[in-house]
Amino acid sequence: MSAKPVKNPKDLNGAQRRALRALGHHLKPVVQIGLRGVTPALVAAAADALLHHEVIKISMGTEAPVDRKLAPVELADATGAHVAGIVGRTAILYRRRHDDPVVKLPGVFEESPRPDGLSARARAAAKARATTIAVSTANEPADDPLKPARPGPGLLAAQRAAEAAIAARAAGVATATGEFDDDDDDFDDEDDYDDSEDLGGEDDR
Repeated sequence: MSAKPVKNPKDLNGAQRRALRALGHHLKPVVQIGLRGVTPALVAAAADALLHHEVIKISMGTEAPVDRKLAPVELADATGAHVAGIVGRTAILYRRRHDDPVVKLPGVFEESPRPDGLSARARAAAKARATTIAVSTANEPADDPLKPARPGPGLLAAQRAAEAAIAARAAGVATATGEFDDDDDDFDDEDDYDDSEDLGGEDDR
């Protein structure tokens, strides 16, 4: 058997009940307790209406198996609401929301603990953290096609090997170029070559 929901606020004084009866006076009944009495479907419909409006009016049919003064109390206990007043076959129920209440009660009252056990401050802090995480995640691109992928270990090894091969080839070209430079130094010795020796041969003839 499930536990009954906790009433919120914990209690109402006379002035608060009168204010709620005045608010609910012109309302139309949202649910009616009929031949089957207070059924689970009726409780669910009343709980949903209380969640949206906080103050609701209910009616009791003449065929209801429960006394007209007991039926509203039974429904209020099942929904965590207070009975603000009973007039004839109608009754006013009230349950304050923990978040964004719409009815301003006169006087002082004590709010019941939240069903989830979190205080209003802790709940606001958790909501702020969730919003911050959502915003930061939304600002990060999921898959940026222009952003290079991070290479894995195998790809890094292949890249290093290719770079080493390129460096080795570059070193070989530099060595060959150095050899040619040495040969150029030998060609510089052409200044020591005397063409007059060959030309002088003609004078001997």
